[in-house]
Amino acid sequence: MIELDGSFLEGGGQIIRTACSLSALTGIPFHISNIRGGREEPGLKSQHLACVNGVASQCNAEVQGAALGSTDLKFIPGRLHFSSMNLDIGTAGSVTLLLQAMLPIAIFSDKKLHIKVTGGTDVANSPGIDYFINVFLPHIKRFADVEIEIQRRGYYPAGQGIVVLRVSPKYSMASFESFAYFHEYLLSERIRFNIGLKGSLVSICGISHASKELLNREVAERQAKSARYALGGKNAPLFIETIYSETSSPGSVVSLWAKYSLKETFDGSETISSGAGHLGERNMKAEDVGRLAAESLLKTIRQNSMLDEHLADQLLIYLALAGGTIRVPKKTSHLKTNIEIINRFFGKIKIKGNEIRS
Repeated sequence: MIELDGSFLEGGGQIIRTACSLSALTGIPFHISNIRGGREEPGLKSQHLACVNGVASQCNAEVQGAALGSTDLKFIPGRLHFSSMNLDIGTAGSVTLLLQAMLPIAIFSDKKLHIKVTGGTDVANSPGIDYFINVFLPHIKRFADVEIEIQRRGYYPAGQGIVVLRVSPKYSMASFESFAYFHEYLLSERIRFNIGLKGSLVSICGISHASKELLNREVAERQAKSARYALGGKNAPLFIETIYSETSSPGSVVSLWAKYSLKETFDGSETISSGAGHLGERNMKAEDVGRLAAESLLKTIRQNSMLDEHLADQLLIYLALAGGTIRVPKKTSHLKTNIEIINRFFGKIKIKGNEIRS
């Protein structure tokens, strides 16, 4: 059984998500103490509990300590049995963070499946749903065909956003005796990552979304206009879509992504994106939301890597699975934490300068 310290480095929920996913895949049990020990309010919250229970249901895991506020958890996985499921976080907890935990399991199913999640689609301290779809998911298509349907947006505090993830796997674990054999097979399939210095900027795209009740104030249009103005100096086509829809709590968001050309394509794709965004806040002008989102994207554009720092962290499990090299703009505590957890289970990820290899 692997022993983990939940206060290690980043000390947040990422340790739980990564450990649960890898435990289910590898069949290796783990015990974690000091859960979220690096946070002001330690212990499991609703979104972490949904993650633990969701992953446990896919591998018949025996779980001890899965309760709100718990700082100690044992996770003993059984045999994987892939199935479609509905998960309700019960709060505005992040839909995308929960999907991060479920996806490494779902993409290696022996059949098509869907995962329906209710919670927050665009909330603080997590990837927004548009970023998840347009920046992160294209990298997963080397493993599976993945689609997401946004049935309803969810903002803090009510949440109640609904997202359906549909997965058609290309590689199945079901016919392999062990994870080690399956991993060896994956490495032989030549689906390695090779993400180095950035290519040419092809275009900048984005979505400016606002709750329908903000339509009369033209919040989505004002956000988009401000973002366009701030990005006007870049010599690339610029497309920002404005969308309104019904939500349980009012809110708005601007999500932006910059597309770069690749010298070598992967899985039929000729571009790779880095992204950024900003959530609307009470007493913050729509123009400021758009401007801040654009400034965040410009910061990533100025970096010498095609990956933004958040995407680099999210790809680590898949890098360990498929092998390859990625170049990161910054070695964050999230990144270092994830590497440590992955290497404890099965990975051989190494850092040299700003290059990460597996």
